[in-house]
Amino acid sequence: MLTVSRRTILVLGSLTMAMTLTSLLLLVLEPSGRALGQIGNLRSLMVATPDGQEVPIVRDTSVPLKPEQWREIHIGFTGSGSGTAEDMDRHHRSMGLQGLADHFVLLNGRPTGDGHVAVGYRWKDQIAAARISAQGSTSLGSAVKVAIVGDPRRSPMTEAQFESLVELVRQLQAALSIPPEHVLVEEGWHFAEEGKFRSQLLRPAY
Repeated sequence: MLTVSRRTILVLGSLTMAMTLTSLLLLVLEPSGRALGQIGNLRSLMVATPDGQEVPIVRDTSVPLKPEQWREIHIGFTGSGSGTAEDMDRHHRSMGLQGLADHFVLLNGRPTGDGHVAVGYRWKDQIAAARISAQGSTSLGSAVKVAIVGDPRRSPMTEAQFESLVELVRQLQAALSIPPEHVLVEEGWHFAEEGKFRSQLLRPAY
């Protein structure tokens, strides 16, 4: 009959406890800041800070803003006629990401929040956005990613979305010193109002 010494039992018990504690520690250390940020005000895209001040939504970050990190602004669409940032967050998690792939999402009122701007954790934490494709996801590096709910091939942006897009991009330009030629619309997503949009971008004073 197999006998187990008291010392062996103690060793096995210690190993089991150590493994349990390690697992709990890993759960604690897993980044938790993966929720969506505040919804911006349509007219001014200003948010209130804990000390009661109002700041542009692009400056409402969890870590200090890193202007030197961002060189371009990429604008794309979701390709769907409706949706929320929470829907996108769940979809991106299902594809293996830790949360929303984009920095900002412009809602279209279907089902809610026409012209509202959702701020993702990647902007809050000042980390790179991701581009999702059938092959997987890739980092966008130094590009700020703005996703617009909708499909310009089927219907134009709402007026509220357009106004928020202009204001958001102008805020980003001002905060990050990004010239208009570095504001890019992703391939396949050019929209009817693009000329009007570009005419309202900030231009450096030479």
